[in-house]
Amino acid sequence: MAYHAPIQRSDPKAFLSLVDQSGSISDRMAASEKTNAEFVADVLNRTLMNVVTRCTKVDGVRHYFEAGVIGYGAGAPKTDYRGLLAVVW
Repeated sequence: MAYHAPIQRSDPKAFLSLVDQSGSISDRMAASEKTNAEFVADVLNRTLMNVVTRCTKVDGVRHYFEAGVIGYGAGAPKTDYRGLLAVVW
């Protein structure tokens, strides 16, 4: 059964991406000059840009989502959070 939730500013939804950071992420994709890491970065950046664009109205970017990225691979999961977010993580 698919999960459905209304997208509304009064109850923002989480948009969480898990990104592989193991050794194989630096391998080249078949028949491509790009590495797996470059491909994943392009897809993630385009997806986030699409979300931001769809949330942008004449009065600015509306708060429909909370976004996060967690990297995993060898060792413990990690983020690139700075400041207060780094303390929470």
